[in-house]
Amino acid sequence: MPQEKIEANPRREEPGTLRIEVTGPRGDRAPQPPTTDPGPAADSGRGLLLAEALSTRWGCDPRLPSGKTMWAWCAMEAP
Repeated sequence: MPQEKIEANPRREEPGTLRIEVTGPRGDRAPQPPTTDPGPAADSGRGLLLAEALSTRWGCDPRLPSGKTMWAWCAMEAP
């Protein structure tokens, strides 16, 4: 089994927002908007639910030669 590396990259780009990116090596499937709760026993399926609930927008970009980057824009309150 090949070693997988996942990178997380939070950054502020627009005033009042935070962009969070998670990049992984698997680009074989494009994410679909969440339609159901995965349930307490599921091993996966919560990432897009969190992105949908906590962000103002989210999406996915391909990363060549393989992989993808999921991103989400989150509103930030002033300190």
